[in-house]
Amino acid sequence: MLGNLFTGHAAVLVFFIVSGFCIHIATRDRQLDLKSYFMRRQIRIVLPLLVLCLIGYLLGSFRFKAVLWSLVCEEIYYVAYPLALSFRRRCSSWYPVLGAATAVSLTILLLTSHQGLPPQSGYGLTAAFLYPAWLLGCVLAEQVGRIPAWRHGWTGIWAFRLIMWGISSVLSVIRWHSSISETWFLLPFCLLSYYWLRCEIAYFRQYPPPAFMEKLGSGSYTVYLTHMIAPALAAALGLPAILDSYSATPGRVESSMPGWFVVIGLVALFSTAFYLLVERPAHRLAKAVGNRLAPSKTT
Repeated sequence: MLGNLFTGHAAVLVFFIVSGFCIHIATRDRQLDLKSYFMRRQIRIVLPLLVLCLIGYLLGSFRFKAVLWSLVCEEIYYVAYPLALSFRRRCSSWYPVLGAATAVSLTILLLTSHQGLPPQSGYGLTAAFLYPAWLLGCVLAEQVGRIPAWRHGWTGIWAFRLIMWGISSVLSVIRWHSSISETWFLLPFCLLSYYWLRCEIAYFRQYPPPAFMEKLGSGSYTVYLTHMIAPALAAALGLPAILDSYSATPGRVESSMPGWFVVIGLVALFSTAFYLLVERPAHRLAKAVGNRLAPSKTT
């Protein structure tokens, strides 16, 4: 049951909302330049992935492929965003777009829930099914200036965080230890996550986060992208032979408590190096190229 304390699918849903928020808040009040927009996104996302593929080839491990389904969904959302933004501006609201996306999502759920989304039903269906989560981020981006002040202090926000953690653990239990499909609960979880993020925005307006936490957050994409390659690093260093006596599954360093701490340490070290050497330069390159391609401002 301890394995259900940390659940990837719930975290990815929150990530989709945050992604939609970040993309739309940067363009909500200005014209979207397609060339600059697409180049920024591709350099930002694809370049670190290509470097990781090279590292995986050298280590003989591609376990990180397990997280790539969410990046494929992100790419689909990036392509869909200009069209969705056009509809939003015609309708003067995101709600008609969100309503249509939710209708499609519910149809997919009714037709494919037995197949186990995500991503067993294919990237396209998975992306369409979870698209409302990404659009909720766009909705949230337009509500930033109208979110009421937080009036429940740090105890209130921590209570909400623990509740969300508990719900995500329940979803993991349903997924792995129940005959019920977790897909029936993912859309309600997205809606609850949207409201939770609204509360987080309100809270941090009054209680700004520590600067070091914001710096750690800058490398969140790297941690997500690279964390599954740490066992391959451990194997390359010969650690399985050392830790197999503690391991529940010989040959898998992370299946023992000492091995788990070793893998967490390797994740921290490798992700830090990868962020400094790969992701941060890719991010800066994406901004530079995007700014160069963007139409020059005239006075």
